[in-house]
Amino acid sequence: MSKVTRMSKEDVRAHVLRSAQEQNLHPFDLQITRKVRVHSHTSHPATAHYHARSQDGSEEYCIKFFDTSTEEKRMFFQREARLLEQLNQRTIGNSVAMTPAVHLADAQSGILVMDWLNGFSMKSSLAAANYSAGRRNRLLRLSAQWLRQFHEASGIEKKPANASAIFENLQVSIQEMSDHQRDLLMSDDIINRAIERLGQLAPAMDELSVEWSLHHRDFTPSNLIVSHKGSVVRGIDFGKASRNAPASLDLATFIVRAHDIGTGLVFTGVSADASRLSGTIEVMLNEHSPQLSGGDRNWVTWCVLHWAVYRIVVYYKASKPAANWNIPGRLISHL
Repeated sequence: MSKVTRMSKEDVRAHVLRSAQEQNLHPFDLQITRKVRVHSHTSHPATAHYHARSQDGSEEYCIKFFDTSTEEKRMFFQREARLLEQLNQRTIGNSVAMTPAVHLADAQSGILVMDWLNGFSMKSSLAAANYSAGRRNRLLRLSAQWLRQFHEASGIEKKPANASAIFENLQVSIQEMSDHQRDLLMSDDIINRAIERLGQLAPAMDELSVEWSLHHRDFTPSNLIVSHKGSVVRGIDFGKASRNAPASLDLATFIVRAHDIGTGLVFTGVSADASRLSGTIEVMLNEHSPQLSGGDRNWVTWCVLHWAVYRIVVYYKASKPAANWNIPGRLISHL
C-alpha cells in the first residue's frame, strides 16, 4: 500500500497546514473527522479521501491525497485540479457551480482541498427504493444537463466520427478479455450478429459530423453527487479526462453503467430489460443533445451499443437464455 493510503489524521492535518503556509494561504485549522475511502487502481495513481471540518464546525471539506511520485502521476493530479477550478466557474440549473470549490491544490505534495458536497451519489439515488420512475428520469435529465455543460465548458468541435477506429478498439477489447468472458461472448449469437453488423456499419458512418470534446472517461453514477432534495447535480473525479474523443462516449458510459446498480431502471436482476434501456437512452439523448437527429443520433446510439456489448459480456449469465439479452438487437434496429 502506498504512503498516500497510510497517513494518520494527524499526518493529514500537518500536511495540509504546511502546504497552505507554503502557498501563503490562510491557515486551514481543520479537524480531520474520518477517512472516507482509499482508491488504488493500476490505470491511475492511488488516492485517499478524508472528511474535515473547520474548528467552528461551519465549513466542511474534502481532502484528497494523490500519489505524485512521478511526472505522469503529477500530470494526473494537475489535470483534475485544473478541471475542478475551470468547471467551478460554470453554473448549471439554479446558478449552482458544476463542481465543488477548490481551496488548495499542491501538485508537489499531491494535496487537493475542496468543499465537501452534502448529498448522495447518483448511484445511490437511482437505487433508492422510494424513487419513482418519474424521479429517476428527472435525475437522468439532470445528469444529461451536467454532461452537456461539461462538454460546452471544455469546447466542442465537429469532425468525422471515425467509427472504424472505435470498432477496432472494440475488437481489441474483446481479444483482451479472459477466455471465460470471450467464450460467453462468442456463444451468444445475438451479440455476435450485433458485432458483425457494427463492422459493416462503421465505414459508412466514418464521414458523419460528430461532436468531439473533452472526454470525462469516468462519467458514472458514482461520480455525480445529487443534493439531498434531488435538485442539484455536481460532478467529481476528473483525473482520467482526455481530449479528442466523441462526446457521445461519455453519454454511452453513463447509460450503460447505470444498469450496474441494479435499480430495475434498466435491468431487473440479471434479465435485460431492453425497453427500459431504450427509455434511458431517449431521456439522456433528448436532454444531452436535443437538436441531434439523423446520422448523428444514430452515431450516439452506436456508441451506446459499443459499450453495451463490452459490458454485457462481464455480467452475462450462461444459464440465462440468450433471448433475455436482446439489447444489441434492439439497438441495431435503430440503425
